[in-house]
Amino acid sequence: MNINIPNISFGGGFVYKDRYIPNKQDITHDVIRTDLEEKLGPYFFYFDQLVKEKDMPTLGINKTSALPHISSKQPQKQNIVDEGLLESLKIYAFRIRRKNELYSGEQLVGKTDKIAGLKSAGIKSIYSLAPDDEYKQQVEDSGLNYFSLIQSGLSIFDINGDMIKNLINNPESYVNEGNDEKIQGLKDFIKTLNGQNPDMPLPIYFGCHYGTDRTLFWYKLYKILKDEDMNKPLSNKAVNLLAEFAQEVNEHFRW
Repeated sequence: MNINIPNISFGGGFVYKDRYIPNKQDITHDVIRTDLEEKLGPYFFYFDQLVKEKDMPTLGINKTSALPHISSKQPQKQNIVDEGLLESLKIYAFRIRRKNELYSGEQLVGKTDKIAGLKSAGIKSIYSLAPDDEYKQQVEDSGLNYFSLIQSGLSIFDINGDMIKNLINNPESYVNEGNDEKIQGLKDFIKTLNGQNPDMPLPIYFGCHYGTDRTLFWYKLYKILKDEDMNKPLSNKAVNLLAEFAQEVNEHFRW
């Protein structure tokens, strides 16, 4: 941030009033600060606090013009989720995966009070790992966004199917997804949980029927691939982690 600070001089005829100051060092600090406030305006020091106030408009201050010599572009307001409210909903297998952005748990078919609770807590989208038309309707009726794996051409069982084997044996296939609908769907899944799907804004709640086994493994798969460059073959690290992942999944579901 570049700030154009005018020439400032201290001392001279400056008189500090209306405050008792115990020692000379404090006097020096307060004189400098007060002189800066007079020349730059008080918003220079307190702008960050002022823009956070909910009653900002009542102060008659324009957030983007309070400091004309400072860039008016402010970072986007972070989503704040009421996690206390989420936990009070007693959702089975509820987990905080990424604060203010990603949460998981059971599929809430027929539990419209809990769906409404998600919305009240700040959740904006629900990603279902298992297809269910009734669930889709209930979520959309509540005003939340809805998407599912099947809409990307994926099945919840693809975590222990040919898709993972192909990625391990042919890391280049991650680039040439145009020839593989499932890899394209996997990328869509990762982008969505990364917050890169404009139709499914964060915070997102996701899960399978019970929010347990397959939810856990889909989340593990997401963590392995979430930082991979989608325009390059999978890295050796990702391939090795996928091999371990495939073994773990096969062991878990072998019965």
